[in-house]
Amino acid sequence: MGFNKGLIFVGVVVMIVLVAVFLVVPPKFSPASGSGQIPCGNSGLMYDPGKEKCCLDTQGVGATQTPRTSECCGNNPIKFYDPGKEKCCVDLYGNGTIQAPNTLACCGNIQPQAYDPESQTCCEVRDNGNSYINEVWNGSGLSCCGTVGYDSTEESCCMTNTGGFTQAPAGLSCCGNYSALSLNDIFYDPLVRTCCTDNKGIGYTKYPTGLSCCGDIYPVQFYDLSEYNCRKDSTGNGTLIPIEN
Repeated sequence: MGFNKGLIFVGVVVMIVLVAVFLVVPPKFSPASGSGQIPCGNSGLMYDPGKEKCCLDTQGVGATQTPRTSECCGNNPIKFYDPGKEKCCVDLYGNGTIQAPNTLACCGNIQPQAYDPESQTCCEVRDNGNSYINEVWNGSGLSCCGTVGYDSTEESCCMTNTGGFTQAPAGLSCCGNYSALSLNDIFYDPLVRTCCTDNKGIGYTKYPTGLSCCGDIYPVQFYDLSEYNCRKDSTGNGTLIPIEN
C-alpha cells in the first residue's frame, strides 16, 4: 500500500515538472507543420498556395504576393500583376512590363509594346531566331510593310535590305531590294517602265515598258530586242551588239 502511494506521488511530480517546462519553453513547430505551407524557390521562403502566389526569378529565388489570383510577369526581375485588370508583356530576357487594361495585346518581344487591337495595328518582323522587332501604329486593320503600318488601298509596299518602305499610289511594283539613290529607284509602274536589277539587288527603271536587260553588274543596260543582241561575259558585264538589217 505504501509502495503504491509512492508511485502515485512520483507520477504527480513528473507531470507537474512537464507542465512547467512546457509553459516556460513552448514547443517549436516548423513553418510547414500543419499550416499547408510549401517552399517557394530555393531560398527557404515558405508560402501558402491557398492564399499566396509564388514566382521564381532566373536563379530560382522565389517571391510571393497576396492574393493568390496574382500572376507572374517576367522573371528578371519578378513582377506580379492582376490578369483581371492588367496585361503583361515579357521580352526575350524575362523583363516584364505591365499595363492596364487587360484587353491590350503584346507586340514584339525585343522591346514589346502593349497596344489596343481595336484602335491600333502591330507590325513585327523576325529579326533573328525567335526575336521580333516591332512598331505600333494608330489605326486598326492597317497592312504591314515590315514594321511600317500603311493603308494598302492608298500606298504600295516594297521590302529592301534596310526594311519596308511605302509610297503612293497603290498598285506600284518593286524594282530590286536595295535603293541606290532614292525610293523612286524601287517603286515603279510596270505598265509604263521596265525594271532591271544588278547582282547586288539594286534596281533601275527606264521608260518604256517591254525593254530587256543586258548584264547583271552596274551599269545594267536596257535594250530593245528588235534592235540589239546582248552578250554577257563571265563577270556579268553586258555588251549590246546592234542587229544588222
